[in-house]
Amino acid sequence: LSLKACCMPGCACILQTMEYSQCLAPAGGRTCNPSKAADEARLAKQLADKEFVKDWNASLEAATAKTKAERALNASATADSLKYHHAEKADVMRRHRQRKEELARFAKKAVATAARAAAAKEAEIEVLRKVISQITHSRAIRSSGQCRPVYGQCGPVDGQKVSKLQGCCIEGCTCHWKNQWFAQCRGPNGETSCQPELERSTDEERLKNLTRLKGERSNLLAVMETADHNYSRARQELAEVSLALEATTLEKQKAEKAAKWLEVRALKTQEAARIAEQRRLQAHARAQMLGLSAKAWQIAATTASGSCQVSK
Repeated sequence: LSLKACCMPGCACILQTMEYSQCLAPAGGRTCNPSKAADEARLAKQLADKEFVKDWNASLEAATAKTKAERALNASATADSLKYHHAEKADVMRRHRQRKEELARFAKKAVATAARAAAAKEAEIEVLRKVISQITHSRAIRSSGQCRPVYGQCGPVDGQKVSKLQGCCIEGCTCHWKNQWFAQCRGPNGETSCQPELERSTDEERLKNLTRLKGERSNLLAVMETADHNYSRARQELAEVSLALEATTLEKQKAEKAAKWLEVRALKTQEAARIAEQRRLQAHARAQMLGLSAKAWQIAATTASGSCQVSK
């Protein structure tokens, strides 16, 4: 069974909810009146027009809010990408600095090694120089005829046991110190007799060794200079990389802060867009209901019935 419910002329079928409509008399009265219904129709139309304007404005606001939300999301995504970029760059710079630190340590170690080798070589040269100096001194004072023979005491020169002219050895022997209190003349290489020819050949060998040691020392000094230069350059590069890492870290922190701020702003704009959309839907629903009410009162103002059909 299907029945069509209609209102009396002068009364309007007004939508109360989406599931319910009710016949109402004009001005909240209890009597249907076409003339008053016409007044209600004009008033309802004015309200509906105003509400449609609000609906239009709410739609614009919702669209604007949606656009802002989309831009904020894009900006947040861009900031996240920039943040990750700076983070990766900082990691690369950190690994680069670690390599530079390792190179600087190696260079410093090379400087220390070269310095020790040069110092050791210098010590060898100094020992050989002292030996040669003693031989040269002995030769200078041998002309006095007071130089000591093999096993004779040649030091220390104290003016009592050994005079200044006695602090030497005859040709073929050299003064060997057993300790700081006693030295005696010995043959070359510890021989038990003085051997002039062997002394001369040994002296020549010592001079050759001295020349060789000086050359080796020069090479070691050159190596040490190169190592020191490399170390200075490694330290400079390390300082430059450290400064670059600090700048990159600062950029990373700024990017993280900006990304966080943009993320918060994106959430706020999304919430604002959601609220604006709710307002639009509410304004649209009110405008539709007022428009239907205006149509219903227009019908109620005529002599025809069936306003419920229009409201439906």
